[in-house]
Amino acid sequence: MLLYLKHFNVRLFRSNGRVYVWLTAQEECLGGALAGLVEKFPVVDLFAGPGGLGEGFTGGRADGYKTRFSPTVSIESNRDAFRTLHLRHFLRAFPNGEFPEGYYRYLKGEITLADLYEAHPIERGHADLSAHQISLGPDNHEHVRKLIARRLKGHSRWVLVGGPPCQAYSLV
Repeated sequence: MLLYLKHFNVRLFRSNGRVYVWLTAQEECLGGALAGLVEKFPVVDLFAGPGGLGEGFTGGRADGYKTRFSPTVSIESNRDAFRTLHLRHFLRAFPNGEFPEGYYRYLKGEITLADLYEAHPIERGHADLSAHQISLGPDNHEHVRKLIARRLKGHSRWVLVGGPPCQAYSLV
């Protein structure tokens, strides 16, 4: 393996009432003819909501470096949050953040989401494989385990991120 991570540095900071996480990793790449290659680590995002935590984690780039993390599977149970999550995964399938013209037509209300997805079946397929509406719990444990294992494709090193539901930790 060409890359190993010595340690992660995690910084939390607050701005405008929001909490932000800045994650950096000190790395050492072993030399040789393959020194420029870097492994991407798959990311599994549980309690994904609309996908902000996973997007921030996998989308971070600094000083021209490519991200070291690849979004692999995201799971959310809430229907509305999942629709946004699925759309994010759909848009992520386009190169370099170049969204199709149809996306802007959808935002203007000129076409439906179904029309947008129908016009781009490959990108829709990407979203269908990586974003899933599933309620986590004992009834779905085996299904979720198999889904994650299938999407990880035997990777022994991967990252788990998640935003547990606020309701479980809030007083009403």
